[in-house]
Amino acid sequence: MKFTETIKSVSEILRTGASAEFVFGSSQEVKGKTIIPVSSIKYGFGARGGKMGNSEENDNNNEGNGGGGGIMNDPLGVFEITEEKTCFKPVINSNHIFKLILCWMIISFL
Repeated sequence: MKFTETIKSVSEILRTGASAEFVFGSSQEVKGKTIIPVSSIKYGFGARGGKMGNSEENDNNNEGNGGGGGIMNDPLGVFEITEEKTCFKPVINSNHIFKLILCWMIISFL
């Protein structure tokens, strides 16, 4: 597969995958409440290609291509919908709590 075809393939996967259903999950009915999960989706990728030397000087025409990427999904919380009200209930992220405690400890020692 050529480098440009690979990039087109990856970008097509990302474009079709970047839908509201990834951020807002499928709704579910639980005890008279509608629950809709919410998350934050982050994509990142990069690619590079190049040739070694001048093609006139080098009959082998050495080329190199590479790339990589990743997806990160952070749950944010859920929307809870009833006939009386709609509310958002956030997920408690232990990483954020740990970072806050660490910052507090560092600042307290200064």
